[in-house]
Amino acid sequence: KFMWYYFGRHIDEWILTPMKDAHVNRNHSKRRKRAQDALQRDPEIKEMMKRTAPKRARAKARAQREKAKRLRAKKKRQQMEITLNLPVDHAGGEDLPKVQLEERPRHQLISRTMIIERR
Repeated sequence: KFMWYYFGRHIDEWILTPMKDAHVNRNHSKRRKRAQDALQRDPEIKEMMKRTAPKRARAKARAQREKAKRLRAKKKRQQMEITLNLPVDHAGGEDLPKVQLEERPRHQLISRTMIIERR
């Protein structure tokens, strides 16, 4: 236990883990290079890749649009979350209460003019 605590975990973290990562990366790049070489040698596969390129490009563009859409939705949700800065009689170590605003449907929106008319 003593040896692992003072030496072993550091050796594992600084030497063995980077060595394993480098080995995995090296094998993966070799395998990928061999697969690409095989694809370039075979004319049938080369032709098929050319035919499917537009479809793959559309799929990639669709994936990028979906990712951007998710990021915009996430940003919008984060903007709707507000932390209240009210004086509260509880311990200072606790998290402040949060309020989640909800978007109203278009027919329930209230404009400034409507508020002034009610006064």
